[in-house]
Amino acid sequence: MASGLANYDTLSFVFKCYDFDGSNELTIDEVTLAMKSTLTGLCKLSGTVPPREAELEMQAMDAFLQSGKDEKGGDKINMVDVLR
Repeated sequence: MASGLANYDTLSFVFKCYDFDGSNELTIDEVTLAMKSTLTGLCKLSGTVPPREAELEMQAMDAFLQSGKDEKGGDKINMVDVLR
């Protein structure tokens, strides 16, 4: 991500921006929205075409599965899960 912050601080900032209920956890929808808006902005900066929403949904589901979470079971992921 384009930022002057350290990688952890940037990730933490983005995580908090999309943690709409303040639970310190993100749902699959929040992860998808975070990826979509972050990547859309980066693609505009770089002049490339952003990925389709379906692709981002699949990536978000994969992130949940990689963290041992079930994307259909209503589970959420936290910063510890993301940093694994």
